Amino acid sequence: MKKYFLIAAVIHSFFFIHISSKNTLGNPDFSIKKNIPISYNTVNSRENISGAKIIKQEKIEEIKEEKTEPVKTEEVKPAPEFESRMTKEKKDIKKEEKIENKKTQKKSETAKKENKNSGENTIKETNFIEYSDGTYTAVSSKGIDFKILKEILAFCGWNTLGAAAQVGRNQGTAVVLNVFWGTLANAAYGITNQVNGLLVSFSQTLTSAIAPQIMKSKGSENQSRMLYLAMLSCKFSFFLSSLWGVILLSELPLILRFWLKEVPVNTIEFCRWTIWIFLIMQLYPGLVRALQADGRIKYYQIAISILLLLPLLIGCGLFAWGFSINSIFGVMIFAQVMTLCVTLYFSKIYVGLIIKDYLWNVVLKSCMMFSVSLLVAYIFHYIENEWLRFISVVLTALITQCLFFGKIILSGTEREKVYSIACKLICKIFGNVNEKRFS
Repeated sequence: MKKYFLIAAVIHSFFFIHISSKNTLGNPDFSIKKNIPISYNTVNSRENISGAKIIKQEKIEEIKEEKTEPVKTEEVKPAPEFESRMTKEKKDIKKEEKIENKKTQKKSETAKKENKNSGENTIKETNFIEYSDGTYTAVSSKGIDFKILKEILAFCGWNTLGAAAQVGRNQGTAVVLNVFWGTLANAAYGITNQVNGLLVSFSQTLTSAIAPQIMKSKGSENQSRMLYLAMLSCKFSFFLSSLWGVILLSELPLILRFWLKEVPVNTIEFCRWTIWIFLIMQLYPGLVRALQADGRIKYYQIAISILLLLPLLIGCGLFAWGFSINSIFGVMIFAQVMTLCVTLYFSKIYVGLIIKDYLWNVVLKSCMMFSVSLLVAYIFHYIENEWLRFISVVLTALITQCLFFGKIILSGTEREKVYSIACKLICKIFGNVNEKRFS
């Protein structure tokens, strides 16, 4: 193999030396010229191209020097008229910049002075900062703005008037019954007050959960959302309260005997009257929250306070004329219906409530739901076993109330939201139970 490599190297070197010794460029008879890679064509000096001018070498050098000389560009000077305008505009721009700089300096100086005296100014001008949700925060205890303080105290005062009227009606009824009917009637009414207190506390926990959203909507001036939440609060409060109402009205003797063993006279009747009053009250708790969010509650609280205390005077007159002990509760139910009408009237004036929509979507549908579930519960009264009857009443009341509430009272969007929340709660409950089992 080495011999072959050596022979090939000798042959290639000889061939390279032989070709390099030839003057191939400019020789037209050399046959290998076509295979040599060149980038230009050579012409024999003896041949002259027809029509071509012969240029001397001196002229060629002169042409090259002309090409290499840089081209001088002359600056175009504007006319004297334009020069005067340009100078004026530049002067005006400089003046405007100076004026703006002076203004910014003055603003920075005034801002520094205001920052130094910001505490005093806020105390003098505004003592309370109002937020979008309608709440206030006090800035300082000095220099109180008495206008805002007067509004806050007036709001608290009118609310306390309504609460005092409510307490006066409950306790004043006990006093009237004790005066005209003795201690037995007073004891029966005391038990009814306990039942009423439990029901009212249950309903207040429900309405207080939606109250912040109602206040926030009013603070952000979203009137439609506030009314929507108020009506939704009325629907849910009556739904849950009527569920208890159906069970208590149908099985009240069994519950009182299990609780007291010895039930005083007139206790069952008093409790049933108070349950009816409570159910009427649960038709408008959202509207009351909306009126409180609006703030104009003076005349509303005065009217409600009169209606709450009026049954005491009428009841005294009825007892003096020889009417029965239950007559005062009939007057209280009539006064509660009138408070509903008054609440609707003030809600229309101050909040913009559409009474027709409220009566159809809340009052009529809720009353239909309650009446149907109560009739279904009374069907089971033929069962002799009390506890079996009680369990059947509870189950039928739950099923009928939930079906009626979900299909008729709630709208499409409300139904979807309630179903999604219920599914999430069920998944969380059963998910936690399964995790505890496997852990």
